[in-house]
Amino acid sequence: MDEEILFSLTSSINKLGTSLRIQSERLFEFENMMMKDVNDAITNLENSFESVLETSHSADDCLRKLKLVEKQNNIFRFLNIIRNIRHHSASKLPFALTKNILSGENSGEIYRHSISIDGQISNPPSIIPLEITKYFEITSDYVEQGRYKQEHMDAILEELNLENFNKSINENGLQVVLDMSPILIASTHYLFNIIKQNNLNLKLLDDADTYFSHFTSMKSLKLLKPKIYLPKESQN
Repeated sequence: MDEEILFSLTSSINKLGTSLRIQSERLFEFENMMMKDVNDAITNLENSFESVLETSHSADDCLRKLKLVEKQNNIFRFLNIIRNIRHHSASKLPFALTKNILSGENSGEIYRHSISIDGQISNPPSIIPLEITKYFEITSDYVEQGRYKQEHMDAILEELNLENFNKSINENGLQVVLDMSPILIASTHYLFNIIKQNNLNLKLLDDADTYFSHFTSMKSLKLLKPKIYLPKESQN
């Protein structure tokens, strides 16, 4: 196995561990920070998620170079697509973490997945909302350009149970927001378990080791059908 790529993988996983810790800290302090400085609170959390996107992508790239990923997990593929779109043009998939959304005054739909972990259903306590109204428009262009396969796009839609999401965009013209927190949890679970299954003896630092132990202790993790939070005017 290529030692240089293994070194890069170790570095990426350690950076991912740090990014996950910082994101957890930003989520924990978010409400208190909102009372002090709204812009700082939002920017800090969004930047922490951006860092997780980048470090996850780097780790996946190393695993591919090591030929340890034969068929990519659909949820992780989706996370990578989000990263790639934002990497090239962040304005196309903007963060929706605004005062309006957090206070429940947004004008569109919010989709949030519950998670089944070892048979126990849970809901992430914190939300990382991303507006993905233009997702299908962008990925359709990518398919036409040959950058992605339509079968992969269809598989993502099915696994994430986002059929209604697609309908809202195409028929209702609504702003659509997806909570990325459950997507991130499922993707990290997948990523760390690839490393465990291949018995890679990486020299992990404390942050990475903590998250590695946490996610690999979960025997099964599945995203459930998302709940849809409608605009206030639709509820009247």
